Amino acid sequence: MWGAFGWHPWALESLEDPAGYSEGLESGFETFASHWGHQLKAIGEFGLDRSRMGQRVCDQDQRTVFALHLDWAQTLDLPVILHIVKADGAAIEALRNNPPKRGGVVHSYSSHLEMLPRYAELGLSFSYSSSLLKVPKVQEALRKTPEDRLMFETDAPQSLRQNFVKPWGPHHLTKIVEAASQILGKSVEWCWSCHRENCERVFGLYLS
Repeated sequence: MWGAFGWHPWALESLEDPAGYSEGLESGFETFASHWGHQLKAIGEFGLDRSRMGQRVCDQDQRTVFALHLDWAQTLDLPVILHIVKADGAAIEALRNNPPKRGGVVHSYSSHLEMLPRYAELGLSFSYSSSLLKVPKVQEALRKTPEDRLMFETDAPQSLRQNFVKPWGPHHLTKIVEAASQILGKSVEWCWSCHRENCERVFGLYLS
């Protein structure tokens, strides 16, 4: 069992005092870093979200917490797991100001393919989820993703989960990989190999 720790931008609305962000993160990271030890593999997921859900928390508070997570990624020498929705410009600006030295991943990637090189130059990889099944821009981004930056995951918008037997869980990763195989014109084995090798490299895991 491996862990990652961070504040999802949607969760910030539960905090009444923005001044408490720093103290809350410090307490959390000290507790989890101590408890998990070498099993704590990443900072996240955290990020910037300008969707309808993300707009429940003001933009400046999201930016403040985003920067705090980047500081902790440096302190704990860990990669990041990023949640970015309709906020690529602001995210890239913050990342350039404090680039994660261990890299990380833009999870459930849903931005346009033009953003790929901008994230890639910051050492980030890209994880694709069930949006591959229905969203053309995500399919196109997948085709342009370098194989050494490619991962897959099961995180999925509720509107897409109806395609699968519920409850949605890790065992459905095979469906995502099979979809990617068809889109890329590559074998399922090739997709699994990229995913495994990149997860091992970015997060220091041993999956083989």
